[in-house]
Amino acid sequence: MKNILKNQSIYLKSLVAPAILILTLFIITALFIISTKNQQESFHSIRKISTNKVTLLEGLLLKTEKIQSGVFHIATSKFMNSPNNEIDELENKLGQDISDLKIIFNRIPYQWTLDKYEEDLVKALQISKDSFNDAVNSAIKSY
Repeated sequence: MKNILKNQSIYLKSLVAPAILILTLFIITALFIISTKNQQESFHSIRKISTNKVTLLEGLLLKTEKIQSGVFHIATSKFMNSPNNEIDELENKLGQDISDLKIIFNRIPYQWTLDKYEEDLVKALQISKDSFNDAVNSAIKSY
């Protein structure tokens, strides 16, 4: 290397250090872009999985709240001696909401894979959902 630069002009010799620096910066920048892209792909795949779970569970909670609201609405309507066709319509909506809740709940195992702990939670949630449905049905019949 000394022999190559020995017979060159000072101008060419002064360009060697900046050229090496620029080449090093290009390499570092390329490595940074590649690693950032890999991280971004990993983040998006994790976010997609998490978003799907959150969306499904949010739908489950919203449908449960709607069912509870429907039970209260039916009880209030019966207490206020509302017309039977209005009460029947509310009961039909409630029945549809209960059916939708079952559909949402049954999608959980198919939406994502569950580990042992999550399977146990879903089984416990199934028991809670069944008792919730029983409570809703008995509340409607009692009014």
